[in-house]
Amino acid sequence: MVQVEDIRARLTRRFGPAVAGWCAELPALVDTVARQWGLRPGPAWPVGGNSVVLPCQTGNGEDMVLKLSPDQKIAADEATALDLWSASPHVVQLHEADPGRGALLLERVDPGTRLQDEPDRWPLADVAPMLADLWRPARIAAGSGLPDLRERVEFVFDLTQVRLARHPAAARQIPPGLMESAQIAAVRSEER
Repeated sequence: MVQVEDIRARLTRRFGPAVAGWCAELPALVDTVARQWGLRPGPAWPVGGNSVVLPCQTGNGEDMVLKLSPDQKIAADEATALDLWSASPHVVQLHEADPGRGALLLERVDPGTRLQDEPDRWPLADVAPMLADLWRPARIAAGSGLPDLRERVEFVFDLTQVRLARHPAAARQIPPGLMESAQIAAVRSEER
């Protein structure tokens, strides 16, 4: 069973109160997608700001991850990006996608050690080749529909402004002009 209250609180920080309707329909969505792909979903993991992530098993016992987003474009872009990176050993494999439902079925990676949990375990000499593999221009196909770097930078700064507007106390801690100068610097670095 999906614990909707925790999910709603987490996703509201990203999408605002309008996400409440999607969250109310989430248990039915999980059931529909699980039937469609023959999955047995487990309880949602308490991670992510754009989606709900549930460990699951296929009918033949294979461990997977079901990822559901209230924003269909996020799911569609992620599916496109994973397709572009499918030859890379550094990216999880996409098994199924239903962007119209905001649903992705992904390879499950265990134990899933995160870089932030063990920063000393990941020396730059090991990380740099992985980042280079992911950044190859050949992987960023023209006409893919994915946002370019400038669009993504602008999106992140716009999202930050929305979040700061919801939390005036946090916004007051940011020096005047810092956000604007940071955005200008980020766009300039992208242009190089």
